[in-house]
Amino acid sequence: MRGADKLIALRKAGKRPAVVFLNDYSTNPEIAAEVFDGTTVEIAGDDLSGLDLRFLVGLTVSTGAATEKRARAILEACKHAGAAVVACCHIPTNPQDQKPTDFLEIWNANHHA
Repeated sequence: MRGADKLIALRKAGKRPAVVFLNDYSTNPEIAAEVFDGTTVEIAGDDLSGLDLRFLVGLTVSTGAATEKRARAILEACKHAGAAVVACCHIPTNPQDQKPTDFLEIWNANHHA
């Protein structure tokens, strides 16, 4: 997980971004400093079962993954971590290798309590 340290620091300072982008794709190293500004966290290649996403408590999260299975797992991880709203979709990175699905879910904790 890359970029979480800046988001955690913001949260400890009492700040809360309007949206957190949980990127399941690699970030270009040349722009990483700009991207990891406290609103973006990269989880590409990470084992989702071992991620500590508690910094998402009460936040709105935008995320997606290259496979529908992984997208659904990320959605569940965000919900389990306490995110308030999660928008998640399947975004194939190589359309020739995968058939895109129509998976898109927007989950709101207030509507599922």
